Parts: sequence; structure tokens; C-alpha cells
Amino acid sequence: MKTKQFSDLITKDSHKINKNQKKGFLTGVMYLSPANESDHQMCFDHTDGCETLCLGCTSGKMRFDSAKNARINRTDLFFDDREYFLELMDKELASIERKAEREGFTPSFRPNGCSDWPWENDAAHLMQKYSFPWYDYTKSFTRMKRYLDGKLPSNYHLLFSMSEDEQNQKDCVKVLNRGGNVAVVFWPHVPDTFKISNSRKDYKVNDGDVDDLRWLDEPSTIVGLIAKGWEARKDTSGFIQQMA
Repeated sequence: MKTKQFSDLITKDSHKINKNQKKGFLTGVMYLSPANESDHQMCFDHTDGCETLCLGCTSGKMRFDSAKNARINRTDLFFDDREYFLELMDKELASIERKAEREGFTPSFRPNGCSDWPWENDAAHLMQKYSFPWYDYTKSFTRMKRYLDGKLPSNYHLLFSMSEDEQNQKDCVKVLNRGGNVAVVFWPHVPDTFKISNSRKDYKVNDGDVDDLRWLDEPSTIVGLIAKGWEARKDTSGFIQQMA
């Protein structure tokens, strides 16, 4: 099954993750297909808004056909030959760890650059082997509850993502009140505080575009992200929070 050609599974150089180096972290990120971009569903809790405006895959170089085809090929490999995929993942994580050691960084890894796959099910052994920080954004409240309950590997940090869905926004308040973090997309600027529609308080907002070190975020705060790409900035679904 190992016939499709693509670049490495893990991307080690991008504008966003390179910002982490200023704070001493060398980060790798793995871009698989979001939602049903491939023949496989990779985001079981996606909404129409987040699928249409997927920030990781609709802006910059990620919107080009070459990047899209690479995501699909990686995703197909994951489903066609999962054992081999995890072997490659293991080798590339080892490479990141060696590179970080050589260059004086602490390694870190984000397995879901575009997708929302529960890696705690398939790669728990790799999280144990590579005990440096792993982190992801997720729209799965089930996964987020398991994280807040301490049922995921201790080095795997999850950040909940807000969408236009009313139930999701209620879940965001639950996450924040339990000490978790919530990502919210804004345009044209990130506010200092933000009140989710069903909440009784304004929550502090940190600028999530400064770096991607999500496991270092202050508890019970919102991570604010600026909408990327013209389509996102024109969103009327409610996924993007339009600021005056």
C-alpha cells in the first residue's frame, strides 16, 4: 500500500510554528485532511462553518492543490496501512527530537494541523515514548471532557474550539469554568475580553497568533485567533466573531 508519493508526514517549517522557536520550542505539525476532504471523515464534530473555513487548510500555501493532495495521500495511508503510518510517524518524531537537541530547543508536536483525530487511541505509545508536549485543537466535547478529567496521556494538551453551534458554545463555557482553554476566531481584531453568548461573564482573551504554544496558556482563558483568508473574513455563519 506504500505507493503514493508525498512529503514527510510531519511539517517542521511553517510561519506559525516557527514562532515557537522564539520561546525555545521546536515544533512539528502533521497536516492530514480536514473533515471529508479525503474519502475518510477526520473531524467527527465539525460544523458547516468550520468545515468551510478550516483555518489550517484554506489560507496560505495550504490552499494549493499540491498541499491538498499531500494531505489526502497521508490520510489515505493512515487508513490503508496504519501500522506503516505509525512507523513513519515514530521515525519522524525521533528526527524532531534529535534536531531539537542539536539546536538547543525543546521538541513539541501537534498531530492535528487540520484534522481532529483522537490520537490518544492510536498513538498513546508514541506519546509515552516521546514525552515532550503534544497538543491539539478539538471540537469534540467528549475528548475535551476526557482531557479535563485527566484521562488522556499527561503530555497531550487539548484546547476546545468554538463554532457557530449553540450547543458548542454552551460547552465552551463549561470548559472555561473547569479551567480549560477555548479557541475563538475573530475579525478584524482580537479583543482583550470576550463574552460567549450564553455566559454570565467576560473571559480574558490571549492572542493565539503570537505563537502556537497552547499548553502554556493561562487556565480558563480564551485563545483569540484572527480569521485567515478573504472567505473567512466575510463569514456570516457565526463561526467568525465579527468585532466592531
